[in-house]
Amino acid sequence: MFLIYNGPEGPAPKAPKAGTNPFQPWSFSDTDDFFVAWQGEVDVARNVTLFAAAGYLDNFALFLSPYQEIEDRAGNTTVYPYFQPQTLENFSANAGLRTNFRTGPLKHALRMGWQTSSPRLVGSIPITTGSLRTSMPPSRVVSPTTGV
Repeated sequence: MFLIYNGPEGPAPKAPKAGTNPFQPWSFSDTDDFFVAWQGEVDVARNVTLFAAAGYLDNFALFLSPYQEIEDRAGNTTVYPYFQPQTLENFSANAGLRTNFRTGPLKHALRMGWQTSSPRLVGSIPITTGSLRTSMPPSRVVSPTTGV
């Protein structure tokens, strides 16, 4: 939910009471996640270790929420039903080596590595249709309509 003041009459109205629920009864959020991770390392010498890790996330989310704009100092709002199904995939990995050694009296530790992350938004279709004018508190609005 976002509240944006578009009115020309000066500063935004006072905030509603803290107990006011700005979300409508018809709004919802449903998410499902699948993820897997792997990490490993191997000592290839007394002072050299190779390491690697990888992970994958598949997230599906379905939202129907009210996008609201405050229209005037009285707190009147316009509510836009906002429907958005989306799927997000992310693959990440890192690999490298760790070593330690001495040069005379000095001890050294060295780490060299590579990492990547590739988030990919597979599908996201925000759909905003119609509007519904109302007065604060917005929780009094119970159903979305089309038109103004």
